[in-house]
Amino acid sequence: MSNGKHPDELLVPQKETNGLAALTQLKCRAEGAAFVGFLTTTALIGSVYMIFPFVPLLFFSATYPIYRRACQCVATLWFTAAAALLELTSDVVVHGTPLAESDRVSLLICNHNCRIDWMYLWVLASRLGRPHALCIALKDSLRSAPFFGWAMQAFLFVFLSRRDRNTDLQTIRRSIEYNVHTLKSPLLFLIFPEGTDLSRSNLAASQQFAQANGLPRFEHVLHPRSAGFAGAVDAAGDKLDAVLDVTVRYTPHALDAAPSVHALRRLGGHACTADTPMYRPSESSLLGGRWPRRVALRVERRDAAEVARVGDKEVGAWLKRRWEAKEAWLAMEAEAEARAEEMEVTAAAAATTAAAATATLNAAEVSATPSLSESDGSEGAVAQSSANISSSESPWPLSRRLRGAYGASLLFWALAMAASAYALSSVRGFGAYTVGASLCLALLTRRAGGLGQMEMDARAKRAHAEEKKAADTAGKQ
Repeated sequence: MSNGKHPDELLVPQKETNGLAALTQLKCRAEGAAFVGFLTTTALIGSVYMIFPFVPLLFFSATYPIYRRACQCVATLWFTAAAALLELTSDVVVHGTPLAESDRVSLLICNHNCRIDWMYLWVLASRLGRPHALCIALKDSLRSAPFFGWAMQAFLFVFLSRRDRNTDLQTIRRSIEYNVHTLKSPLLFLIFPEGTDLSRSNLAASQQFAQANGLPRFEHVLHPRSAGFAGAVDAAGDKLDAVLDVTVRYTPHALDAAPSVHALRRLGGHACTADTPMYRPSESSLLGGRWPRRVALRVERRDAAEVARVGDKEVGAWLKRRWEAKEAWLAMEAEAEARAEEMEVTAAAAATTAAAATATLNAAEVSATPSLSESDGSEGAVAQSSANISSSESPWPLSRRLRGAYGASLLFWALAMAASAYALSSVRGFGAYTVGASLCLALLTRRAGGLGQMEMDARAKRAHAEEKKAADTAGKQ
């Protein structure tokens, strides 16, 4: 890079500079507030108005399927709409090998660059046509998040404490067994084997661990932990069809990209420091309307036979090989982007010099023409280099069917928000219902572990009662 930093370093914003136009700041923040407001409002509608009325049905065998189908419908509508917004705000490029039509149960593993990686994997689930099958392992604190956490409970997401390894492994196992063997439903189970995101301190700890254990030094990923993944493979058993190996990489928003003084002036960007080895968007990025300019999702489908029934040690070795491949690909992409960035800055400098020279020369003089031609050539090289950043594999097209699903889901939620606003302002008691239902969902989270825990416990009790009844009947005969 032209700023003297390591080519792999993409800088992270620290504080806005006075050079950023107030109008641009206001526009970005307004867009970010609208984005977060839409997700929050629809999460409220989905959890309080669409799921909560069906909660009593989960306690009865005859009505339980209605509750589960309602939750799946809400999940499909909400994840599809969220994916549509993410695709509208960022250039999401997906390439690689998709799942086969016959794949019902799949594990999805991914590098954990930042705290919002899982949001962009909603897009992948929608591209695969399986938003209803998505199940994500998240940290336990998200269980109590108003609206979002309550909906995630109903979607049977997994919440891990990260304090008790054995308890977390049992939680993963129980969730997968429930989805695969009890519900017998399609499953796309997302797990981050690294266990935490790529912060500076986490990367340093991972590199120290690698040095102490004779492992390769990674700059773009953390060394994976195999226990959770091995437990998930074992829990799925012979029902597992495939493992979807995904690598995610972000290109920063123009206001977050600051490769050089020239680029800062040209883009009106931020003062930055090299905190981490890669650009890492965050919740504040979304709220500020600074979404990643480009999100690359590299997908590799691996057959379940590669990891099934081979033992935990072999699964761990397989996972390490996959992470070495991720590191190599991310390093290659970072180097290509750094070269493109240098060429872009060079082209911008050449254009500025040419413009200044042209302004001072007489109109009859044409000596500035070669400089302009060189600038055009540089810009062409920038475009070619940028094209080389993409994988040689063709990106997945955005099908007409998916575009239609995106539009329909956004329209549905727009109508739902309008209807909810009307009901709150005109229907007596609707506001009280909203408050009461929210308090009930919060109480269920604290006392019963949430809707997902209640559902699995209720099904287990019914299964135990049925087994006991069958045993008693057999004994009488």
